[in-house]
Amino acid sequence: MREGAWLIQQSVSLGGRLVYGAIDAALALALWFGVSLVTCPGIYVIVRPRHIPVAPCDWYVMSVLLIWVGLFAMSVVLHHKFGGSVGKLVLGYRTVSLAGERLTWRQAAIRSCALIAMGLLIFLGGSLIAVAIGLCAWASLALGLISATEENRQSELERLLGIVTLRKQDLDAFWAQSQAE
Repeated sequence: MREGAWLIQQSVSLGGRLVYGAIDAALALALWFGVSLVTCPGIYVIVRPRHIPVAPCDWYVMSVLLIWVGLFAMSVVLHHKFGGSVGKLVLGYRTVSLAGERLTWRQAAIRSCALIAMGLLIFLGGSLIAVAIGLCAWASLALGLISATEENRQSELERLLGIVTLRKQDLDAFWAQSQAE
């Protein structure tokens, strides 16, 4: 457990969580926007030509659900195989167990399930109210209402799962120290 305590001390700050969360959210929004334009082109048009339907298309709802299933699967695989989401990997962060090992499939699935569920609030329905509720949920997670504080940087979800997110160089230092002992 001594190793776990050292890893927790090296955990990513709230600022780092905000940045990698913003990268991941931007990718999800871009994917959602692009797919919804293809599956239901009239959904964003304010002045609609007669040939574009006013009501949301059946394909729109299906595409949103398929996007989230795909994002969930991608998140699980990326966290298990590579140690993080696209935003984390770009910024050089890794999510590992308190022993410094990669996440199990179970840990990666539970972690992804909780965060993807909050993201669904943004996209289901596509209304401004849903977007506002979803953004507030993500902001509360990132700002610490249900996440980490500066004194204890490990989030509640990470504590429950026995995992931690930290910089890759801190993880490398942990492994170098462990091999030296």
